[in-house]
Amino acid sequence: MDVRPLVRKAQCMHLSEGQDVRCSTQLGDLPDKILWHILSFLRLKDVVRTSTLSKRWEHLSKNNPRLDASELDFPGQTLFVNFVDTALLLQDFPLKRFSISCQTDFDRSHIDAWITAAVRRRVEELHVRRHGGLLEYVLPSCVFNCETLIELRLFMLHQLRLPALVCLKNLKVLTLAWVDFGGDSSVEKLLSCPSLEELSLIACKWRRLKVLHISAPKLLRLDIVEDSFYKNLESTFYVGIHGAHIESFTYSGQFIDRYTISSSSSLVVARIDMFICERPHHHAAYHGYKLLKDLSCVKRLSLHNVGEFLHERPDLLKSLPVFSNLTELALDAFNGLPLESRFLVAMLDKCPRLSHLSFTRGIPAESETVDAIFNPAPRCFVSSLKVIKISRFQVGDKALLAIRNVLRTAGVLEKLFIHPPWGKQLPESLLPLLKELPRASDQCEFFLGS
Repeated sequence: MDVRPLVRKAQCMHLSEGQDVRCSTQLGDLPDKILWHILSFLRLKDVVRTSTLSKRWEHLSKNNPRLDASELDFPGQTLFVNFVDTALLLQDFPLKRFSISCQTDFDRSHIDAWITAAVRRRVEELHVRRHGGLLEYVLPSCVFNCETLIELRLFMLHQLRLPALVCLKNLKVLTLAWVDFGGDSSVEKLLSCPSLEELSLIACKWRRLKVLHISAPKLLRLDIVEDSFYKNLESTFYVGIHGAHIESFTYSGQFIDRYTISSSSSLVVARIDMFICERPHHHAAYHGYKLLKDLSCVKRLSLHNVGEFLHERPDLLKSLPVFSNLTELALDAFNGLPLESRFLVAMLDKCPRLSHLSFTRGIPAESETVDAIFNPAPRCFVSSLKVIKISRFQVGDKALLAIRNVLRTAGVLEKLFIHPPWGKQLPESLLPLLKELPRASDQCEFFLGS
């Protein structure tokens, strides 16, 4: 690791009075805070090894304010327990981060003692990973009343049980992965903390609930990944997202259930990734359509496999909202998105200010009547669309036919980027072919990637 940037940072921060970092010629000459920052990039077993270098390094390894403890880093459970006990229970200085990762047969009393000690030491970032094991594990209640906690990440296959009072007034980042929400709505207290800015819900089990409200007033980013276990189930669940300041939203799933976002005018970027399955849920298209309506104020939008669900619902395509603020649109489909796609035509017609358009899996044309598709051309093609990027481009007659149609109708296009599939090269003959195609914009340039 190059420590010179850290040294310069130390000079600016005056991290240790009496130590002139400009005179440092060895790693050990640096202030403790810089060395602790360096140690934070190492696995715990490597941090332990540094303790044999000298008494100072032993002090650094045992007094590191960032403690990432994984059972996998130790040859035996006893050594792991002894080290964490020494590093955590026998110290009292403030703790920046405590991360604990345990296997299936681990004694819960140790975990409880360590987490309680971390809270007592005013921990700011707490990460807990439980890989199976106990059918039920309840976090110490002090976690949910820790005044210093800024970041909480829970990765565990257990039901989340909350105390009657949840007071995490400084919590800004919350990640829940594989957590079971149980059958009551108490989890809403955790999802609505007053300072919460980033929330990630990954494969959580929540269908024993009927309704889930997320109401954090300062929420800026929300990521939801549905549990694939729920495929082929009936739609019985509703998620209401209330956030006047949300800037980023990501959803990955099958749209078995309905999601709504109220007060979404602040949205900057959104991504919808619909899982491909053999038999999509019969409500999927409608639920996807309803969410798109709630995202109509977004500025940058990525849609993955959404067209495959809405293609067969012309009634919904006719009612798509106008994306009046949208300037960047990325489209992807598992089998590629043909230029004739009714979803593509309808979507472009609703993006009057679009300036950047990306196709991440090529852009084929399925028929020879493609010239009639953009007639009339979408408004953005003649007024605002400046850049088109095509990735995983497969050279062939259908692909060239699609590009011909785009060039024929994109009147203000300035740049067309084309990239081949991973590990392949575009033929040298492609550029001359492109230059021979008729173009509505005489300013359009071609950029071929590798």
